[in-house]
Amino acid sequence: MLVKYEKVSGDDGPAETITLESAERPRQALKDALKVMAEHLCTIAELPSTWAEKIEIRGVTLTWTQDIRGLVITGLRTLKGSNAPLVLNSPHSTESPYNEGEDDIGVYNGDCGEALDELESQAMAYVSGDREQLQLQLTGEPSAVLHAAN
Repeated sequence: MLVKYEKVSGDDGPAETITLESAERPRQALKDALKVMAEHLCTIAELPSTWAEKIEIRGVTLTWTQDIRGLVITGLRTLKGSNAPLVLNSPHSTESPYNEGEDDIGVYNGDCGEALDELESQAMAYVSGDREQLQLQLTGEPSAVLHAAN
């Protein structure tokens, strides 16, 4: 799992970057939050909604310009007649127009915004150490008893 967070202060300000690459698996909630983005990739890219179940989300890039959140969603779809998957990138979409009075072309819907909120929350939890926990299968009696030495 790779999570990269970059925030730029102002138009030409310094960038704060946090990058985490870990072999530790994410919790199911983060996997689910990524999977939901397949529906929004289909909506934004004007693809059939039935494709969502066959798309593996590989990345979501968030941008902030003029305090307006934007995104690009990247996914893969297996093709029957090819050894390589179809790579899908949504066009850049925003939560609202950049300028007052502009039309809503390129603006994602409220459901997508809620899904992004959840994805951001889960990704930041992952960065903070909230990962999938191992489940130990403990059965039977312990084979040894440990005593503290004085």
